[in-house]
Amino acid sequence: MLNLRPIMDMLAQNIRFAFRTLRRNRLFAAFAIVTLGLGIGANTAIFSVIDGVLLKPLPYASGDRLVVINQSTRLASRPNASVSIKELYDYREKASTFDALVEYHQMNFDLLRKGNPDRVSTGVVSHDFFNVLGIAPILGRTFAAGDDEPGAEAVLVLSHAYWRKAFGADAAVVGRVVQMNDRPHTIVGVLPSVPLYPQENDVYMSVSACPFRAASEKRIDANRRAFAALTVFTLAILCGYLLTLWIVPASLTAFRQFQWEIRNSMTSMPHPIHLHGFHFRVVSRSISPMDIRARAVVAGGLTPQDLGWNDTVVVWPGEVVRLALDFSQPYRGTQRYMLHCHNLEHEDMGMMVTFAVVD
Repeated sequence: MLNLRPIMDMLAQNIRFAFRTLRRNRLFAAFAIVTLGLGIGANTAIFSVIDGVLLKPLPYASGDRLVVINQSTRLASRPNASVSIKELYDYREKASTFDALVEYHQMNFDLLRKGNPDRVSTGVVSHDFFNVLGIAPILGRTFAAGDDEPGAEAVLVLSHAYWRKAFGADAAVVGRVVQMNDRPHTIVGVLPSVPLYPQENDVYMSVSACPFRAASEKRIDANRRAFAALTVFTLAILCGYLLTLWIVPASLTAFRQFQWEIRNSMTSMPHPIHLHGFHFRVVSRSISPMDIRARAVVAGGLTPQDLGWNDTVVVWPGEVVRLALDFSQPYRGTQRYMLHCHNLEHEDMGMMVTFAVVD
């Protein structure tokens, strides 16, 4: 039988020796204890992050089956290119290995409750988004297939945090009507207090209720990359943002003059539109309801900043601006230009278009 007494006596002797040494050298003792504490704390923190991000499964019914879908564009040398509406529809039609492909993008809108505006982060999702995550509402319902149809009544689902903050956890909130994007939205459900992927939002709306996505969907046959900022994940989810608010032909014939109309269908955000490498004249602009402030206005609703040659024009919410472009100078070969929005959140999400002028 193993005799542990000598081992325990030696251990006790070593502990007493260490204690006496540390007591005589208190500065060293303090330094050693702090170093050990920081080392243990740092390792615990790192493991907690790794466990939460890599090891611990997502807190959803089929979290182990959620997969991000990446696509590459060889011509643009982009290994992780975004997905457009048209490409998403192609995936849904032709891919047989996915149980579901759902859609997500985030925007900020003004929500009016009894006339009081509230800026809310809004997740725009397809009807089966919460079904894929396995999240059931605590009040009401989430989205139905009919909510995705064009022309469907606009409905909202509240996050648990926003329900408590803005509505005081009122159990009778389902059926209440609020205003957003100049149209009524009916609250149909409240989510439980769970982390939501890929971003936390105050409210959620169906894809048909988002004015920007709806505007882009009308152009997917003419422009396959319209609304090309969707990150797709399957069983699946996808993040995205609107690409364009305007329509520009892919190529223009030189020695000609053109007029473009730029419309801003948003209700709360102006768009500073910039044309790289070229100048234009602002011909006319409608007076936006948001821009009835005191300002100097000349003929055609123009401001002094609109006069002369410009490469940037601000298009206010609800406004239509007409631009005149003169491509009559002698070009050789093909000249390429880019038109984009200077709002960083739009620019970062790809709100831009390129075109070529050919002789």
